[in-house]
Amino acid sequence: MKRYLIVPVFLLATVSLLAQDKPAVPNQQGMFYQTPTGYTRAERIDSTGLKNSGVAKSAFTYGIAKAGVDITYANPNAILQLTDRRPVFVLVSQAEVSTQQIILVRFRQKKDRREIKKCNASMWAGINCSVEGRVPLNVDRDPSDNLVITPTTDLAPGEYFLLTGNMAGWGENSGYDFGER
Repeated sequence: MKRYLIVPVFLLATVSLLAQDKPAVPNQQGMFYQTPTGYTRAERIDSTGLKNSGVAKSAFTYGIAKAGVDITYANPNAILQLTDRRPVFVLVSQAEVSTQQIILVRFRQKKDRREIKKCNASMWAGINCSVEGRVPLNVDRDPSDNLVITPTTDLAPGEYFLLTGNMAGWGENSGYDFGER
């Protein structure tokens, strides 16, 4: 009789160990990077300004050449530096966020800042406001209605920026930054 009790107890212990392998999703709002041992919070950053480019060239060519607007962000590197080439992020939010409102962009790194090109304009072609350097993403909902965000391909080393929420990529200039080593 004792031999028959050992098998169910062993199975229960194995199932409970397997259930503990996956860390629990945080219940506080924010963006979190998923690691094998838990979650790391990503810090929200705001832009530090705008930088115009090509204005003089556009004026000298009577609007044929394009002028641009870049959004700038402080520091050449993010605090959160990752080695995972295809990181998984979880956005926990009480606000309604569509899976189509999430954008991942690769920053252009400068000596003392990072930049994103937002708009190009010319007299003849009009205004084109789209974010350059977008990275394709998979954005899905988990059972708790959180958004799980994963790049569809491996990320190259560099600095990246996750924009979330209403009008992500145009009206929104704050988001979550991280670097790939």
